[in-house]
Amino acid sequence: MNLLSIVRKNLILILNLLYWKNIIIWINSNESSVMLSNYNTLLIKKLYCEYNFHYIEAHKNIGASAINRGAVEVVIITNYVN
Repeated sequence: MNLLSIVRKNLILILNLLYWKNIIIWINSNESSVMLSNYNTLLIKKLYCEYNFHYIEAHKNIGASAINRGAVEVVIITNYVN
């Protein structure tokens, strides 16, 4: 994979995350409850820092390589306290 492919892939990922962040802001502005999940990464923590985080361990059973399967930490993000 060349550098341009890596940059393009990461740019698409970031634009997708920002798209969903704007949807969450819109839902929150309508005083509706929202819940989403994602991998627990630094980018996700910074992007949704004003919301509530709940951490769980999930098992990833799908993957091209068996080495990449197994437990992963997932964060559940909400705009409400439970």
